[in-house]
Amino acid sequence: MSTCTDAAVTGEYNWQCTQKICLIRTELIDFVNAGSYGWKSDRYPFFWGLTLAEGIQYRLGTFEPIAPVKRMSSVRGHSNVALPTSFDARRQWPRFIHPVLDQGNCAASWAFSTISVASDRLSIHSGGALRQPLSPQNLISCNNDRQQRGCEGGYLGRAWWYMRHTGVVSEACYPFESGDTRAAGRCQLHRPVRHARARVVCPSNGVTTSKVFRASPPYRIAPNERDIMKEIMVNGPVQATMEVKEDFYMYRSGVYRYSLPADHVASNHRRTGFHSVKILGYVLAPSRA
Repeated sequence: MSTCTDAAVTGEYNWQCTQKICLIRTELIDFVNAGSYGWKSDRYPFFWGLTLAEGIQYRLGTFEPIAPVKRMSSVRGHSNVALPTSFDARRQWPRFIHPVLDQGNCAASWAFSTISVASDRLSIHSGGALRQPLSPQNLISCNNDRQQRGCEGGYLGRAWWYMRHTGVVSEACYPFESGDTRAAGRCQLHRPVRHARARVVCPSNGVTTSKVFRASPPYRIAPNERDIMKEIMVNGPVQATMEVKEDFYMYRSGVYRYSLPADHVASNHRRTGFHSVKILGYVLAPSRA
């Protein structure tokens, strides 16, 4: 998409033309759907009007893991677990898996994926005794050291550090509101950091509660498909980081892989960003079952 604007300079007008790449592009959708890439694309009305730069700025929100995190030793897989041809945590634990969250225009997938995985595992491992969804807003607004930037991105490692040492309240106590504002906002919880029995006042209703939920130390699963599948089967959903390329914003169904060869796309169309997600299960391809 090209846009032109005029600027007044000493009584004259100069035209300034800039290239703005749309996030949703009909020609790219048609290209993917006409090919044999293993997945289909579609138009999403809530992305209309956004540029590719805005998609990266507002709809993703995870910083690439730093080198020490990438070098973390991975835990050993569950060697005695047999893999079925498919697994879906929503079917295995139908009352314990929480719905997909909408981060809106707050680039905080770092917080949403962390909270979503933590909420599911808390529910699973408590046998359903602790089923309330946790608060992404708590992380976005309060995990605000110099490395975390709220709706402008954050590190997963720092999010889990906060979950372990400080903890978060429930979504009902501290509801999400940054999706419309695009801003983290000030932390609305006032309590001693790391105080095991600290009581807090819920921003939603002014009720005082001591229900602050903390996580055990995070651990890394080996980047091996079968170890990841077994981990989901045994302990519940896992968190992953992915590099998002320009065609993924139009993904609808199938097994995604990047569709465009390097010589097919202009360099300014190939901007990427990082996103983090919750993985709920898998389906083995027939040749690998």
